[in-house]
Amino acid sequence: MCGILAIFGEVTPPPDIPVSSSSPQWHTTSPQHFICRHLARFPLTKRDEAKLAHQYQIKDIHSRQTKIKANLKLSDEEKSKQYNQLQQQLDDLLGPADEPPAYPESSAPLNEYYVSQVVDAVACRGPDYLGYHIVDNQIHMCSSVLSLRSPFTPQPGYAAGVVLQYNGELYGNTSANDTSDILQRLTDEFAIEKDRRAAILRVISSLNGEFAFVIYDTIDEMVYFGRDRVGRRSLVVRYSPRQLVISSVGLGLGSGFEEVDNKIWVYSIDSKQFEKISYPKSNLPQGDSFTDLLQTAVQQRWATIQPLHPQSVPAGVLFSGGLDCTIIAHLLAKTAPGQAIDLITVGFDHPRSNQRAASSPDRVLAKRSWFQLCQLHGISLRLVEVNVAYKQWLQGYHRVQSLMAPTATEMDLSIAIAFYFASGTSESGASITLRQLVDIPATYEEYCKNEDQFTTVSGYLSPAPVLFSGLGADELFAGYSRHEALFSNLEPESPTLDDAYNQLQTMLDYDIDVIHTRNLGRDDRVMASWGKELRYPYLDEAVIASVKRIPPQQKLKLSWEWKESKKQGRRQVVVSERKHYLREVARSFGLGFVAAEPKRAIQFGAKSAKLEVNQAKAKGTDIIV
Repeated sequence: MCGILAIFGEVTPPPDIPVSSSSPQWHTTSPQHFICRHLARFPLTKRDEAKLAHQYQIKDIHSRQTKIKANLKLSDEEKSKQYNQLQQQLDDLLGPADEPPAYPESSAPLNEYYVSQVVDAVACRGPDYLGYHIVDNQIHMCSSVLSLRSPFTPQPGYAAGVVLQYNGELYGNTSANDTSDILQRLTDEFAIEKDRRAAILRVISSLNGEFAFVIYDTIDEMVYFGRDRVGRRSLVVRYSPRQLVISSVGLGLGSGFEEVDNKIWVYSIDSKQFEKISYPKSNLPQGDSFTDLLQTAVQQRWATIQPLHPQSVPAGVLFSGGLDCTIIAHLLAKTAPGQAIDLITVGFDHPRSNQRAASSPDRVLAKRSWFQLCQLHGISLRLVEVNVAYKQWLQGYHRVQSLMAPTATEMDLSIAIAFYFASGTSESGASITLRQLVDIPATYEEYCKNEDQFTTVSGYLSPAPVLFSGLGADELFAGYSRHEALFSNLEPESPTLDDAYNQLQTMLDYDIDVIHTRNLGRDDRVMASWGKELRYPYLDEAVIASVKRIPPQQKLKLSWEWKESKKQGRRQVVVSERKHYLREVARSFGLGFVAAEPKRAIQFGAKSAKLEVNQAKAKGTDIIV
């Protein structure tokens, strides 16, 4: 995995980068200084400290304000008076609101100060290496590297007149380092194709995997950048008349960075014109079953973990204990029998409801599903419980808000901050406990009666550089309530039933088409900030193509039951089962214990949503201010 930053036009490098009068210039260094500086940019604010110091008084004031609003005996004037008095007390406790970060106007270039901030954020993505290449005074390219494919290859890479920045993993027959492989493909293509643009586009279109890239052709002075067909790696862009900035991560909300979509972008240095090119249709195999393709996707993603610094635990799974991630954990355990694998579950102390992280819904389910997987695969599967206190949530809030931009809603934040701590290192401040069985009791109930007899529990930090995610299953198999809502008022023989299923298929196709802007960029930016790489078996292109061939009737299964009420009498009501096909797959894998589990979004399962006392009525679509 790599962090990418490319700047074309007006640019001054950070003061840490020595500059001479010659071109080109190469500078290589350890990224640790840049990482520490980035982390230091997000301290607790005075208002955060006030929230911690007075959290019980704040909660009491909000509770009294709520009662005043609901008091029918008070006049509107008296309600307003009492409410405002309490609000003044609250304002006195909290002090002035935090000033939002200031950024240049979108039409202005980023100066040295802001370029330095982006370099620091990019450095966090690649803790093994940082390279800064000054092609000339107006073209600067910075790359950080988390080396997961042998041999170690520094970036940016250079061959045949192109400079390459590449972040991702290629899957298939190649055993070479991806960066070296792409540069060789470009060199070979240039040898037989005089049209350099056609050669570059042909190589990019042939890549199979999860990636983002920047290619600068020094001969034709053209820039090519983009993401893979699904958009599984982050890339953002900021354009002003005097500067083009392309990066894995931007600055923050309002800084002018926009998400790059899952296409190939072409930019002319001379004309300053952009062109977007769609990928040609893939020629994917159609004979293999979904289960075979998903198993292959897991195997490919496991086989390409070759870290520069080998770890006792090569990979982990973002683990709520639900259907999607439990299937991935099961296939991963089959792929690498006996290999230690961390199943990482995150929970938040919730000051608004007084619920502890250990009792969050995801934690309870994760523990049960982990135990059942151990019964199938042995004790090499370990449960890593990440417990986030309110103070740690506040410490992470500002960094997460910056990393997840340009996504900007309360829902984005509650999802992103859960992933942030699930993938975090010791700097996150979360309390982490490891559960590893030394013996497997006969039943889960027996285990719960005396957990200490069977479990080794200690302070722990997962060293896994690669995390597997179950993202994509809901979009492919109809896992959301909006999918179910299409059928809410239908009757058994309704003539519109087929129309509803056609609408469902259209909605599922759309969900996959936009997953790069809704989820993938945000999640990659947040989790890669800890030097961790995400891999998505459900979003393998062959898996997606296979699932699209499954009729929607098998994804969301309907049945009708007779119900009786005083108002409506006896009538038939529709009962739907989301992700029916995937649940049947789970049963065929021997995972019946999780096949009936309902969908629970991570922000609610981990209790990262509506965490502050004044957020009871906050909506997921609200924009963060």
